[in-house]
Amino acid sequence: MSEETPDPNKVTVTVDLQDADPNTCEILVPEESNPESLPDVEDTKAQYYQHKGPYLAAKAEHDAAVAASNQTLATAKGHEAAYHRFEMDLAADKVLRWLMLDTLQDGRDSVRAWMLNLDSYEADLTLAKDYLATGENTQALGVLDAAAAKYNLTTAETADLAETREIFVMVIEQAGTPHTQTQLDRLVEIADHTEAGYAYAIARSILTQYGKHYPPYLDLPVGERKTKGNSETQPENKIVSVYPNPADQYILFSWPSKQSFVALTVTDLSGKVVMNTPFSPEQVSLHWPTQNIAPGVHFYQIRSEKGDTQTGKFVIRH
Repeated sequence: MSEETPDPNKVTVTVDLQDADPNTCEILVPEESNPESLPDVEDTKAQYYQHKGPYLAAKAEHDAAVAASNQTLATAKGHEAAYHRFEMDLAADKVLRWLMLDTLQDGRDSVRAWMLNLDSYEADLTLAKDYLATGENTQALGVLDAAAAKYNLTTAETADLAETREIFVMVIEQAGTPHTQTQLDRLVEIADHTEAGYAYAIARSILTQYGKHYPPYLDLPVGERKTKGNSETQPENKIVSVYPNPADQYILFSWPSKQSFVALTVTDLSGKVVMNTPFSPEQVSLHWPTQNIAPGVHFYQIRSEKGDTQTGKFVIRH
């Protein structure tokens, strides 16, 4: 029996029969994945703009009341603005879901426009990453720069946004070529931040292309091992103090006298040993000049008389 020649004008779709209605053999499309189940998109867009005018008016009156120290009016107008902002966000979310599902009729530009309509810091960051992914670098940086003034960010969020922009600039400058060692050192520094914000995740995503591995943080009961980031398992409480970090001219390692440490080794990011110093068990500190040491991320290991070790990292920045 000859094999049937595929018709290039036909599209074959493979489906799971568990998703079919046994009475009609019709495929059941999940409601959240079906554009037809969403409200009419034009009505939803109209709902957004219906609330946008009252929102802007209430917000302006709120700001004026705050400036005039009229707390009662400020509170009332704040609640009014919040109501209209909520309705706008609800409508924008519905429109976005429609646009992302109904890709035959609406394109990327429409999705981007409604991302901005969400008036959300997170949506703006997603939009900036989308611009970067398509090589629209000016637009990507423009969204990040606008976000700094557009939202009332905390100190930590402002610092995270600055590092996110720094990474964007690195990606733009490299234009597909490998990152320099200085850039990789900086990415490691950002990646090892506390797992909050966005910059650390972007940095880790890039570093995985260079063989780095970042296992998940496991919050285990006391006595069990936990891993975080790219570091080795370490004691819960650090014994060795490293100051300053980042360092320029020197680093001072110090520890309690009862530890009886006898040797300290420092390596760079490539694993090269840049310092290996033995000392007496009675010593409680070590001053290490770093003005002639190459900048970047470095790792230390300190060993006790019993063979116990503690490891950590620090940054040299000239």
